[in-house]
Amino acid sequence: MRLSTLFGKTLREPPAATELISRQLAQRAALIRPTSAGDVYLPLGWRARERLLNVLRAELDAAGGQEISVSDLSADSLIAELCRRDVISYRDLPKVFYSIGATARGYALQADFDTLRAACARAFAICDLKPLEIEADSGIDFVLTHEKGLDSFLQCDTCGYAATAGAAEFKIDPCADADATSLPLEKAATPNCNTIAALAAFLDLPKCRTLKALMHIYDESEFVFVVVRGDLDVSEQKVRRLLGGGPLRPATEAEIADAGAVPGYASPRGLHIAPSPADRSQTFVTVIADESIDTSANYAAGANEAGYHFLNLNYPRDFKATLVAKVALPVDGLHCGDCKTGLLRETSAFRLGGCRQWDSTATALSPEGRPQPLTVATSEMDVDGLLAAIIETHHDQAGILWPEAIAPFHYHLLKLGKAPETATAADQLYAELLMKGKRVLYDDRDESAGVKFADADLLGMPVRITVSDKSLKAGGAEVKRRSAADKEIVALDSIA
Repeated sequence: MRLSTLFGKTLREPPAATELISRQLAQRAALIRPTSAGDVYLPLGWRARERLLNVLRAELDAAGGQEISVSDLSADSLIAELCRRDVISYRDLPKVFYSIGATARGYALQADFDTLRAACARAFAICDLKPLEIEADSGIDFVLTHEKGLDSFLQCDTCGYAATAGAAEFKIDPCADADATSLPLEKAATPNCNTIAALAAFLDLPKCRTLKALMHIYDESEFVFVVVRGDLDVSEQKVRRLLGGGPLRPATEAEIADAGAVPGYASPRGLHIAPSPADRSQTFVTVIADESIDTSANYAAGANEAGYHFLNLNYPRDFKATLVAKVALPVDGLHCGDCKTGLLRETSAFRLGGCRQWDSTATALSPEGRPQPLTVATSEMDVDGLLAAIIETHHDQAGILWPEAIAPFHYHLLKLGKAPETATAADQLYAELLMKGKRVLYDDRDESAGVKFADADLLGMPVRITVSDKSLKAGGAEVKRRSAADKEIVALDSIA
């Protein structure tokens, strides 16, 4: 491709209001352009994206995958529908297939989870990325630690244990001033105390001596009342998984009132509670209590009456729960659940993808002729996120340093000088490289050497070849790798 005909101009200065280096360089190098309709990939950016897709395809193919065309197959119901006619029995298994759009998604039916995990790892290695594998819900996530990352995870400052907030194991310490002696239950007026912060301030109590109530509707039918210590938050992901994986949404004020609770002053005491998981139904309130309620005593909690709270509320004396489980969301500063001594610290990162494993609603006949659920392993890699991570990881002050497998072109050929023989030699070398199937970006523009060298560094192709009046007199062309300081004169016929 000739640079003189390329659509998209390089920019000398970083665009305003763009903090990430990857985004700055992507715009400066004419890879993308932000528009009112979103980012548009320009030719160089699209070529880099296509080369990345080729890497992902190759590694998923190597894992035994077969590509299908579908916009999104992340929902279990779609997988079950797809398998209904084409996966009948154990004889049809295992199967691995994948689809590529904004995300490269792999699916392995009755196959080893590590098959897809290894494919992702190989793809990252080819892109010269070294993400961390961290614990995640039903699997792992791949994250790249970065101070300006848009995602985050928790990592122990002592043992190195790392996990997403929804999956991290942590230890909840007892409230510092907790009184182990159960005091008599009281009801107190607490005007304008419809938040934990307001309640704690009014009663002069630490937040860990209060109980927080969150109310949801599960599967559009079941009222779910979640209780957690006031200094903690609830992981909806954990709650959803505990209930069976169906849809979960916040309850409306009308639904809360129908359940017998009062927004801002809600309490599990006095509700019609399902006594056990087996009794869950529309006629009961399902109360899920986080294990943190056992770390203290004499809590302040809503009295289901506007302007009033209970004091010295204790479990199980004063209220019951359908389930007691780990549903709290870990936060920065809690003790690590692995080593028990270190502290979990929130770490910024870019999430590149992940792998999961779960039992699908899709079934196949076992050797005994009975339907059995299919185990599904899934992988996903964020294509645009990967491309941004590559640039964020591989750059210097002058511009991008593309890994060879992803670079839009391998060679960046520069023509410098006024002599006719220089132009002829550069044109001939370009033609010969193309004939041999090489990927070449040819800067044939009538620009100064400074502009051409600056653009070559900014665009970041692995190898720069300069044909100039000076290099021809020295015996050929000047060849320099983008990542190296050294350069050498190489005979033209040796390059071709």
